[in-house]
Amino acid sequence: MSAIPLPKATHASSVLTCEECGAEVQVLGLDGPDVAETVEQWNREHARCGSDPTSVAWQDLVQRSEAQLYVDPDDDLTKLSPIPRPSWAPVERDSIRKAVWASAYRSESVAIPLAHNLFSEHRDGSTLPSRFEVAAKRSGLGDDLVGITLCKIIDGEWTWHGTNMTLDEARRLAEVITAACDLAVTP
Repeated sequence: MSAIPLPKATHASSVLTCEECGAEVQVLGLDGPDVAETVEQWNREHARCGSDPTSVAWQDLVQRSEAQLYVDPDDDLTKLSPIPRPSWAPVERDSIRKAVWASAYRSESVAIPLAHNLFSEHRDGSTLPSRFEVAAKRSGLGDDLVGITLCKIIDGEWTWHGTNMTLDEARRLAEVITAACDLAVTP
């Protein structure tokens, strides 16, 4: 990022004057740190005086969009998204991705064990079955979704394959699964 030459002039050590808009600020009587803070604020406020308004507006949009899109994966999604947290979404289930639109509030998952797939055996004798996990989601931009993940052992390793569906898609899948269940028991 290159430095922008500031359109201000210092006529005396105690007065700052913007050559573009004519505004002035007096710094006489301020302590050292207060003078520095006043000068920094002045520079920010008058850095774009005389610039093309269209370019200034565009740069403001660029800066706002960068702040909205890129997120810290350790953050709470409410700090990054304008969408309020749903009552069913605990903070520890937030899915923070590289952009707000890809992030989501998530409910606790419901696991559906799969009897016709491999189980993982643990040293203590317990087992963990292959399974589907289903969760309600609300994206960082407010889209209501259902997430389905297949957790399965393939070639001796656990794999996770997931997808998000719109509510209409999830309802259609539920309808088709119900119809397939009905068909499976038909003589």
